[in-house]
Amino acid sequence: MMNGKKVTNKTFTITAIIGSFLILVMLVGNSLWASKQTESATSDAVSAVSSFYLEAMADRRAKTITNLINNNFEHMEKAVRIFAD
Repeated sequence: MMNGKKVTNKTFTITAIIGSFLILVMLVGNSLWASKQTESATSDAVSAVSSFYLEAMADRRAKTITNLINNNFEHMEKAVRIFAD
């Protein structure tokens, strides 16, 4: 007996069911929250990596175009020198 009250099987069972339900609700809530956090972190990581690769590709393309322009400019200078003579 606790404080003159007797804990019955029915009381224990109801308390266990309510406690189990509360734990289940907390676990489901925590799982949903964790999945949202994971989704957000994954999205941020993909965005950062995509941005890095796009910048690298843009840099390579800019170098390629610069080289093409420089080569064409050299060809034009040679052509002007040939026709100027």
